Amino acid sequence: MSAVFTQAIAHWRQLRAEFELYREHAYARAEDACAGVLLNSAAQREGISAWSLFIGPEARAFRWASDELREH
Repeated sequence: MSAVFTQAIAHWRQLRAEFELYREHAYARAEDACAGVLLNSAAQREGISAWSLFIGPEARAFRWASDELREH
């Protein structure tokens, strides 16, 4: 494996780790701002995970998000 490719992989891993931290902090901020109410009633009935709103596509988030989370 070339040195450039090895360096690129290391850089990608670092960026990915930083993104995961960012996403975890965004979830924590939303949970605090919304007093834990992140899912709408339909999502709760379907057993949707609140975390999945932060890792899936935007359309999924808007479909299942509570009004509080949408405003946040």
